[in-house]
Amino acid sequence: MLNKLKKIAAVITAVTAIGCVGNVIITPNQMSGINMTACGYYYGNYEYAIFEDGTRCAIIKYSGTEETVVIPPVINGMKVVQIENKAFYENKTVKKVVLPDTVNMLFDRAFYGCENIETINTPDSLKSIGTSCFENCSKLKSFNFNKVEKIGWYVLKNCKSIEEIYVPGTIKSVPVAAFDGCSNLKTLTFAEGVKEIGIHAAFNTPSLEKITIPESVTTINNYAIGYSNLNGMIMLTVDNLKEYNFVQGSAAEKYGIDNGIIEVFEGELSTENKLPINPVIPEIIMNKGDIDLSGSVDSSDASAVLAEYSAVQTGKKETFTAAQKIAADVNSDGVVDSSDASEILRYYSEASTGKTPEWSFLGKIPSKT
Repeated sequence: MLNKLKKIAAVITAVTAIGCVGNVIITPNQMSGINMTACGYYYGNYEYAIFEDGTRCAIIKYSGTEETVVIPPVINGMKVVQIENKAFYENKTVKKVVLPDTVNMLFDRAFYGCENIETINTPDSLKSIGTSCFENCSKLKSFNFNKVEKIGWYVLKNCKSIEEIYVPGTIKSVPVAAFDGCSNLKTLTFAEGVKEIGIHAAFNTPSLEKITIPESVTTINNYAIGYSNLNGMIMLTVDNLKEYNFVQGSAAEKYGIDNGIIEVFEGELSTENKLPINPVIPEIIMNKGDIDLSGSVDSSDASAVLAEYSAVQTGKKETFTAAQKIAADVNSDGVVDSSDASEILRYYSEASTGKTPEWSFLGKIPSKT
């Protein structure tokens, strides 16, 4: 077993990018496309990094305890343009955040687990919000996407206090589990311009009363809206639904009929919610990291992820199903790559020593090995 672990680890090491070299940050999220120079600059409660052009900076870490945080637009003459990965990660005191109109990106997990945050503004400058940026912000009462153009997986996952979400047409694709677990969500509106609604996009939203889907939406993936995970099975639970607004002949109409949200009566459509008489057998819910459905996370799962990543990198067609992609993306960054294989291998190695392993971003998960 050790030889197998060493072999996989060696391959992973060869293809995994290093996050820091000396005192130079190489941003793991390449959305900015520009490296930032020396880390370790401080301004009050902020740690920040400077872009190579010397005119812009990014907040790396906030260490304060204030309930209201007003992020400055300029630090030492440089515009604050980004809030980096995990900058406010699991901060337990902040309740309100005010972003300046200079910020254009919020990176992955920037506000993950800020369980007491209630409000945050979205300036016109903000165009991109990363994976799990506000995941588990259970007291976040509302969120306005404003002019945002791109959002990551799990962006508002488990934001249990939000009752209304409006997705503007600037966001063309709503990704996997974007609003999963928003258990008090009552109104969900996709504006004209949205084209795709991803798998589990509004999964586990049993309080939904009103859904609006425009004609511009051409793709609605499996279990996108109106399902809940009950006793290990995916069941249709949209009993509170009062309005399902759609254009006849659209993808939204087809999804509604196929999933029992609406039914056809003598050529006319009824918007009353009805459970399907013959529901489709649901896709198996896969455990995180268990790619081959063996019931445990082991080195073969790491190998499978690495093989898939290597194949895609060389231009070959993807082979993972949507469920496998979710299971494989153990670091929740929205892509399946060598870092996921590395994390699976680390998890397996820890489990093999008799410890209770932890996923880096999800906390303790009982081992099945």
